[in-house]
Amino acid sequence: PRLLLLLPPLGSTSAGVRWRRGGLVLERPAAQISLLDVIRAVDPRGVTLNTCVGELDSCSRQSVCRTHTRLAQVQQLIDSRLSDITVDKLVQSGGRSA
Repeated sequence: PRLLLLLPPLGSTSAGVRWRRGGLVLERPAAQISLLDVIRAVDPRGVTLNTCVGELDSCSRQSVCRTHTRLAQVQQLIDSRLSDITVDKLVQSGGRSA
């Protein structure tokens, strides 16, 4: 049931369910669906190191915080890497790191 809730944000449809063992037909190419898309379909916040880097104005100390800028840089790296990993790459690698 939860998977069916994810289908529209991931550009797929339950009408595409077929095959002997089940499956889905994606409306977008697998190369255009990133791991970040999948994560954000489950939780719109994605993977966030700290509230201050995930939500604007969540901390009044951002401008003077010594770690905020570094956390924000690491957050960008995480988001970038998750965006680089697409569903087609996951299928090709069997889920293992390339």
